[in-house]
Amino acid sequence: MARTPALDLLAKSGAIHKVHSHEVNKSEPHHGAAVAAALGVDPAGVFKTLVAAVDDHPAIAIVPVLY
Repeated sequence: MARTPALDLLAKSGAIHKVHSHEVNKSEPHHGAAVAAALGVDPAGVFKTLVAAVDDHPAIAIVPVLY
């Protein structure tokens, strides 16, 4: 599994966490719902986390995968 900066930060901080792996189908138009199905969870409880810089300040959005 590929490591991400977020996973590296969690490991470095000692935070307790669990990684849920799944196969990615890049042709799937509703990726979030497909991920929820692959993990066997309700898509209503799955969210995307978006991080951006706005006017040189960090901005974070948490968006349901169903929208």
